[in-house]
Amino acid sequence: MSSMDTDVPPNQQLTITAAARLHMGFFDLSQPLGRTSGRSFGGIGLAIDAPCTQLQLAKSNQLNIEANHSEHVVKIVENLIQSFNLPTGFSLKVLQKIPEHAGLGSGTQMALATGAGLSQ
Repeated sequence: MSSMDTDVPPNQQLTITAAARLHMGFFDLSQPLGRTSGRSFGGIGLAIDAPCTQLQLAKSNQLNIEANHSEHVVKIVENLIQSFNLPTGFSLKVLQKIPEHAGLGSGTQMALATGAGLSQ
């Protein structure tokens, strides 16, 4: 994987930032306690300012991913390319990432930030 091309014009690059979140668990939000019908689960979470996921995407002649040895990011990109038949002419650089397995939504936020960036 190679570095981001610094000669890319600003109108052909994009920075995406996604906040970490604290997940408060699953709750039945629609029924009184003890009642089993209706919606079974709901989630509550809070967005926090730091840490965050921050990605830089730019047009490129070939697919370049700079993610500090994070195979998870590579898998997310590969899945998005395959699932949505996306062209591979872009570079993605992870500027910041939420620590993995810390309960802050690192995988979800990385996938959402990557998908949002590629959709642009």
